[in-house]
This record gives sequence, C-alpha cells and structure tokens, in this order.
Amino acid sequence: PTAEERVAWQAKAKVGLAAVRAAALSLAAVLTQSLEAVLLVLLAFVLLKLALLIGYVARHHGLRGPVVRRHAFSDQLRYALPLGLASALFGLRVQADQWVAAALFPLGMFASFSIGAALAPLLALIRQSTNGVFMPSMSRLQAAGDIRAMLALNSRANVMVSALVLPLLTFGFAFAPELIRLVYTPAYLDAVPVMRIF
Repeated sequence: PTAEERVAWQAKAKVGLAAVRAAALSLAAVLTQSLEAVLLVLLAFVLLKLALLIGYVARHHGLRGPVVRRHAFSDQLRYALPLGLASALFGLRVQADQWVAAALFPLGMFASFSIGAALAPLLALIRQSTNGVFMPSMSRLQAAGDIRAMLALNSRANVMVSALVLPLLTFGFAFAPELIRLVYTPAYLDAVPVMRIF
C-alpha cells in the first residue's frame, strides 16, 4: 500500500494492527502473567500480519505469476538494501545501548539512561512517517530511470525532517532538566546529561 499510495488503507491497517497488538498483548500479560503466552500472542500477531499481506496482494494484484521479475527485483534490491540495512543497524544500535546499560548499571542508573533516551522513539516516528510519504514517489522515479530527480526528492525529505527535528532536539537539549522534572520527577535528574548526549 505504501508503494501504491493507498494511504487511507495503510493508515487503517496500521492503526487497526497496533490496536489489536496492544490489546492482545495486554490481555495475555494480565490474564496469564506468563512470558510464553505473550510470545504465543506475538507469534499469532505475525501470522495475522502475514495473512493480511497475502489478502492485500490477492485482492489488488492476484496470486498468479510472474511473482518476481528478476531484473526489476535486482535493480530495486540494489537501491533498497542499503536503506534496509541502515534502518536495521539503527534499530539494533538503540537496543544495544539499552542492553549495555541494563547489564552494567544498577537499576537507578539504568532508569536514568532509559529516560535520557526518551526522545529517540519520537525521532524514529518522524523519520518513518517521512519515509512512508516519500518512498513511493522515489520508487516511481527510480523505476522510470530518473535517478537525479529521485536523489533531489530524497534531499528534500532530509531537509523537511531536519526542519522539524533540529528545533525539537534543541528544545530537548536546552530544557532537559525541566522536561525530566515535569515528566519523571526530580528523582531522575541524572538523566539530563544522557538526554543531552543523545
């Protein structure tokens, strides 16, 4: 749906899936208090997403061949693979920071470290939203062979994200003590330098 610019369908699917996931995981955790049950619910959620994807493809494209056009697939993969790897490494970096902090710091310091990283999900949301908006047009330009226009559009997206993110980061840096005191209480003011470094 992103590539085909079915924005309304995609928005409904994302919000609906997020609500189902949150409700199912919460219910499994509250009712069973078992990690195994939560993991089974996560597995069921993956199967639900896979069924939704197959249903979408069947409805809008049919399940007949050709499934993959080799040249178009390799060409698209050459452009998309670096972006996918960068995104995976970015996500892993965020998780690795938390794992290191959990392993090395006492509980109070780990809490401060986690609070210091509180802006990261907001930045990821802005980044992912922008990718969702610009990626279909960039893919279309790439498929048409207009690499110069694709790169110009990518540059425009980067400028738009920077125009939103840099003031947000500046605000977070300047008012980190006040934000942490307001949201988390003064007990976690140790998170101020962590937030500023992030």
